[in-house]
Amino acid sequence: MKKIYTLIVVLLIVFIGQISARTIKGYVYDSEKKPIPNVSISIAGGSQNVLTDNTGFFTIAAADNDYLIAECLGYQENRVKVNGSEHIAIELKEEENFLNTVVVTGTRTTRTLKNTPVLTKVVSSLELKDMGAVTALDALESLLPGVHFDPNPMGDNIQIQGLGNAYILVLIDGERIAPETNENVNFSRLNVAEIERIEILNGASSVLYGSNAIGGVINIITKKIGQPLEGFVQGRYSKFNTYNADASLGFKVASLTSKTGLNFKTTDGYDLTPETPQSYTVRPNTDYTLTQSLRYELSKKLSADLNGRFFSHETENPPLSVSTTHKLVRDYTFGGKVNYAMSEKNVLTASGHSDIYKSYTVLEKKSNDKELGSDYKYTSARLLDAWTPSDKIQVVGGVEFNHEKMFSENLFGNIGRDESSHNTNLFVQGDFKIVKNLEGVIGARYTNHSGFGSHFSPKTSLMYKLGSFRFRAGISNGFKTPTLKEMYYNFDHQGMFQVIGNPDLKPEESWYKSFSVEFLNETVNISASFYHNSINDKINTVQYNIEDPSGNETYEMRYENVADARILGVDVFAQYNFLKHFSFKGGYAYADAIDKEDDTQISGNSKHNITSAFSFRFNKLKIGSRYFPFVLSFSGRYSSPRIYETVTTDASGSSITTSANSSAYSLWRFTYTQRIPIAGRWSFEVQGSVDNIFDNVDNATFINPGRTFSILAKISF
Repeated sequence: MKKIYTLIVVLLIVFIGQISARTIKGYVYDSEKKPIPNVSISIAGGSQNVLTDNTGFFTIAAADNDYLIAECLGYQENRVKVNGSEHIAIELKEEENFLNTVVVTGTRTTRTLKNTPVLTKVVSSLELKDMGAVTALDALESLLPGVHFDPNPMGDNIQIQGLGNAYILVLIDGERIAPETNENVNFSRLNVAEIERIEILNGASSVLYGSNAIGGVINIITKKIGQPLEGFVQGRYSKFNTYNADASLGFKVASLTSKTGLNFKTTDGYDLTPETPQSYTVRPNTDYTLTQSLRYELSKKLSADLNGRFFSHETENPPLSVSTTHKLVRDYTFGGKVNYAMSEKNVLTASGHSDIYKSYTVLEKKSNDKELGSDYKYTSARLLDAWTPSDKIQVVGGVEFNHEKMFSENLFGNIGRDESSHNTNLFVQGDFKIVKNLEGVIGARYTNHSGFGSHFSPKTSLMYKLGSFRFRAGISNGFKTPTLKEMYYNFDHQGMFQVIGNPDLKPEESWYKSFSVEFLNETVNISASFYHNSINDKINTVQYNIEDPSGNETYEMRYENVADARILGVDVFAQYNFLKHFSFKGGYAYADAIDKEDDTQISGNSKHNITSAFSFRFNKLKIGSRYFPFVLSFSGRYSSPRIYETVTTDASGSSITTSANSSAYSLWRFTYTQRIPIAGRWSFEVQGSVDNIFDNVDNATFINPGRTFSILAKISF
C-alpha cells in the first residue's frame, strides 16, 4: 500500500510540473546584438534540448523555476532563470581569446592585449584553476619564463630577468603592498581563487609606478562581482596535513555591490634534514585571510569603492624544538577610490591606500604574550586623470604621494627605533596615434624624495601594426631609492656576523631598452623580445672580514654602491589554442646578468629558463541528458644552474670574489579537473593534482618536499 501512495505522489508531482510548464520563446544574440544560430538550449536537470534557428530564435517548454542553459562553441555558457517570463533574450559572450584580453598595467587604462603599446604577459584565472595553483607564485613560475622564485627561511624571493626582490614591484589592483624585511612579498596574502588575472611588465616602469619598478611590475587583478548573487566554498588537502579552505560570497543590490572572502590554511610542515629534528625546513604554520570590498554607484558618472584585507601568518615550532618563542605576522590593508566621469572623454580617479605589516615574537611561556619585532607601513594617495580628447590621443597624468615608515626592535641596532621617508610625484604619459598603424607613447615622472632630492624619469616607445603583427620598441628610465633596510640595518646574527646599513647610499638608476615582435590572432600569440638593461650604482652587500678583541675572526655584511650592472636577454613566448579542445603556453628566457665590477654573473641568476603548459578542455562529455566538462593540464619548467657569488674584503681592503653553482632542475605538475552541474548556477567541482611529478628534491636552489598529491572539492553558485 505504501508503494502505491509513493507512486501516486510521484505522478502528481510530474503532472503538476507538466501543468506549470509552458512554451517559452527566446532569442540568443552576441555582444554586438547579432543573432547566434545553432545554440544548444536545454533545461538544467532536464532532458529537453533544442537549437536556435538561423535568426537566433528558439521555443522550449519550461516551468517558472527552471533554468535555461545556452551553450555554443566559441561562447561562454549562460544560464537564465525563466522566472515567469514568456519571452527571454539571452546574450552569449565570446570565449576569451588573445585579441579580446583586457589589460591595464602598461597604460593605467583599459586596453585590449592586441592594442596595448606595452608588451604585456597575462596569466588568466582559467589558467590558474586548470593548473591547480595554490599560490600566485605557483602560476607565475610555471607559466612564464624569466620569472622564478628562490624560497628560503626568509621568504619567497622572486627574480625577473636577473633582478631580485628589491627591483620587482608587486601590486594588487594597481596598489603597492608592503614587503617583508627581506624586501620580498608574501604571496600567501592573496587567495588564488579570487584572482581574475595577473599582468606582468618586464623592465623599467618608473614613469607610471615610481621606485622599485626597475626590473618589472606584477599586477594582480582580483575578481569582481558579475551576478546578483554568486559565491563558492572549496577545500584542498595534501600531504603533511596541509589544508586550504576558501569561501566567497558576493551580491548586487540596486547600486551596491559587496564581496566577502575567507581563506584558511594550515600545515604540519616538513623536514628535509632529519638529522636535526628540532629544526624543520618548513615549520608548522597557519594562515587566515579575510577580504571585503564594497562598490556604490552614486550615479552613472560617480562611483566609490572601499576594500580591506586582514592577513595572519603564525609559525609554530616543531615537536622536538627547545625554542620558547615563535613568529606571528599580521597584515592590515585598506583603501578606497572615487571615480568621476567629468565627460565621456575625461575620467578623474582619487584614491588612497595603506598597508601595515607587523611581525611579532610570541612568548610561549608567558601566556603567549606578543612582542612587536617590526612594523612596516606604506601609505599612498593619488589623483589620476585619464583624458581621451579623440580616438588618436589618450593622456594619463596625475600627482602621487607616498610615505613609508618602519619600526624594528632589533634590526636597527637592538634599540628599537622608527625610520621613515616620503616622496611626492608628478607624472604624465601620452599615447598618440601618429599615422595609420603607428602609435607612440611618451611620458615622464618627476620625483621629489625626502632623503635624495629630485629625479626626472622619461620614457618613450613606439608600436607599429602590420596585419596580425605588432612591432614595439622603447627606452625607459628606472629610478630606485635605497630602502630603509639598506640604509639603517644594524643586525647582529647571534654573534656570528653583523649586517650593517649605509645611510650614505646613492639611488640606483637604470636605462631599459627593448625591441619586440608579436604575432597574434584568435588562436595564436607568439612574441620575441630583446632587451638591454643597464643599472648604475647598484647596491650589493659586501663581506668584510674582521677580528674581534679576542683575536677571533668574524665578518660584517655592509650595503654599498659597489658596481654597475648590465643585463642582456631574450624572451620568447608562445600561446596556441588548437583542435578546439587543446591549448599550449610556453616560452624560453635567456638572461645574461653581469656585475661590471668583476665581470661575473649577478648572484642568483639563472641564464636559461623554459616553461610549458598543455591543457585539454572538453565541454561535450555527455552522460544521459547532462554534460560533464573536464580539463587535463600538464605544466612545468626547467631552470639552468644558478651562480651564487660572495664578495669579501680582507683587512687590507682587497676584494675577493668566490662563486658556486647550483645544479639545473625541472619541476612538473599534472592536474585533472571535473565539473559536475547540479541545478541552475550551482555546480560541483573536483580536482586532483600531482606536483613535482619526478620527485626532484636534491637541489640547493629551492625548497620542495618532493612529489605531492592533492585533492580539491568546490561548490559554486
